[in-house]
Amino acid sequence: MYKGPQRKFKPRKTVRRQRKISEYGAQLLEKQKLRKAYSLREKTLKNYVKDASRKKVNLDVTFVQFLERRLDNVVYRLGWAQSRPQAAQFVSHGLIVVNDTRVKIPSYRVRQNDVVEIKSTKKDLHPFRNIAAKLEKYQPADWLNFLTKDKTKAQITALPAISHFTEPINISAILQFYSR
Repeated sequence: MYKGPQRKFKPRKTVRRQRKISEYGAQLLEKQKLRKAYSLREKTLKNYVKDASRKKVNLDVTFVQFLERRLDNVVYRLGWAQSRPQAAQFVSHGLIVVNDTRVKIPSYRVRQNDVVEIKSTKKDLHPFRNIAAKLEKYQPADWLNFLTKDKTKAQITALPAISHFTEPINISAILQFYSR
């Protein structure tokens, strides 16, 4: 069966033009980056913005403090967990104690002078075994301070400032997004 001359199919090279992202789109991307970095749900993030706007002080600073003072974030900042989701799992499994009370809520907001520690019966678990050796050169955030040599107990010495926020995220864009 003769099919005729064989032609090679050459697809057209289409060049997609990059559109300039709108202001709304840029704000949405910043919000999504923050949600992914802190493993937050939309409603939780919206409530943080709403609570921060109720305070009469600087909105940016208050919002960052709400994010940084979450217990799962504190566990992550202390170096006890490798990621925020892992820190949230440690908290929800009851491995973390705040002021001699076991806390199972990752969104628990710590206060100044709170003492956070690994539960004494759980210090030999795999993630916490030899934690002092793992954290030998680790320097926690300025507002956190280890109380023991084995680095299983820490204190919140001050409230976090906006300078302690290390994520490459534009906070003002997120706050503008929710102010619509």
